[in-house]
Amino acid sequence: MGVKLSMTTAHRAQADGQTERQNLVLKDALRCLVAYSGEKWVKLLGTVEYAHATSVNPSTKLTPFEIDTGRKVSNSISHEYKEYDGLGPQPISELASKFAKDRQDVVRKARKNLEQAQERQKKYYDSKRTNLTFNVGDLVLLDTKNLPLRTVNAHIGLKKAKLAAKKVGPFEIIKMINPNVAKLKLPRNLKKLHSSFNVDLLFTYKPNASEFAGRPIPKTSPVILEADTGKELHIVERLLSRRQRSRQIEWLVKWHGLPECDSTWEREKAIRHVSHWQRLV
Repeated sequence: MGVKLSMTTAHRAQADGQTERQNLVLKDALRCLVAYSGEKWVKLLGTVEYAHATSVNPSTKLTPFEIDTGRKVSNSISHEYKEYDGLGPQPISELASKFAKDRQDVVRKARKNLEQAQERQKKYYDSKRTNLTFNVGDLVLLDTKNLPLRTVNAHIGLKKAKLAAKKVGPFEIIKMINPNVAKLKLPRNLKKLHSSFNVDLLFTYKPNASEFAGRPIPKTSPVILEADTGKELHIVERLLSRRQRSRQIEWLVKWHGLPECDSTWEREKAIRHVSHWQRLV
């Protein structure tokens, strides 16, 4: 059937426009139905689904129902309601006729709402969309809107997302997985995050301007090699605080060469190479 698996990243409605983007459109349509029908909106969920399933997709030029079943919708709701003229036998009861007419009215409103919602979503997205191009080795800032607050601001214990930094970095791009996804070299305090991000969450990093030459620029923490194993070890400059988690002792470590804001909580056994504890506390 020509189906191909394409991996993506989280919080990307554009990655599966037929599903995630349609969810936003349907929410908009439901809001409009609430305005029309008030508390009866729950009973009209099926009508919204029907309106969506019978609306022609601008890309495929077919309705979702046709694509799913291979045939066009054919039922009593598809036919225009005609008032009974009093001549001959009445084809259906008056109650059924009223039901069909009411359903037609709701379907027309729902379909109109879907079309308007689609136009609004397209307008909003196009107005904010810019073509971004990044390359391996570029320094970028990362948007924090989808990142856990406890991860980004763990060093200061911030509990209010409104006060959190909007962007963090700069981070180096170590690989372009595709034109829309970049893999970043993350610091130790963000090591639990997946390192691949969509370019919409990245911003070009601009080095300090001449008028702010004294502003410090974060640097990569230098490393030493463990004598026995040859494993890279980051240099501990200071131990800022101590705590116990899950019966494990943890230290808030200030890493040599990095600002204090990049300090991270590390288990005691992870920094066992530090022998001069008392001088660092």
